[in-house]
Amino acid sequence: SNVKTGSVVVVASMQPTITASKTDLCPEESSALTVSGTFNSITWNTGATGTPLTITQAGTFTATTIDQNNCTASAQQIILAKASPVIAIEADPTVLAPGQSSQLTASGATTYLWTPPETLTDAAIANPKATPLVTTTYTVVGTAANGCTATQTIGIEIRNDLVDLKAPNVFSPNGDGINDVWIIPGIEGYPDCVLSVFDNYGRRILEQKGYSNTWNGTY
Repeated sequence: SNVKTGSVVVVASMQPTITASKTDLCPEESSALTVSGTFNSITWNTGATGTPLTITQAGTFTATTIDQNNCTASAQQIILAKASPVIAIEADPTVLAPGQSSQLTASGATTYLWTPPETLTDAAIANPKATPLVTTTYTVVGTAANGCTATQTIGIEIRNDLVDLKAPNVFSPNGDGINDVWIIPGIEGYPDCVLSVFDNYGRRILEQKGYSNTWNGTY
């Protein structure tokens, strides 16, 4: 008989660690999954290889690694889904004459942001009043308590034919801050109008295209 002695070295495989930039996703969001450690190869259960892995939906993601000793190991990361709010939007009324206002109302979220903000009383509340000078589409972005957002739009139509122009025949330009300029309600709906003012002798004392309610009686 004969005896020969040898040794076998057993090495532990290097265990991967997955780090997610986001562990729960709103619709349209993405997360980057990064594997820590040095490996010869990294294969995901999605068929992708390498790190990081960019994902756009919830699920369970597994990374299988082969380290420098050709040992295999794996790790998992669960990504949860978050629901977007369901936004409802109304306008009352939806057809206006220039200078009139419409009450906008949004519901279904926690906070709101409207655009365009220039013709709104407050763009950061659920129910601002809108006073557009031209036909305008308003967009509201609603954010839920979980941070997810949703968007809705509504249009307000401006019709010049609804304007009943009644120019006042008196004003008092005396510098007291009260009724100092000649204001014609609804004239904003006619930006291309030509306004002419004549005195009792037929002399033209004012002519202006697109009157903006600013005449103080001087010429």
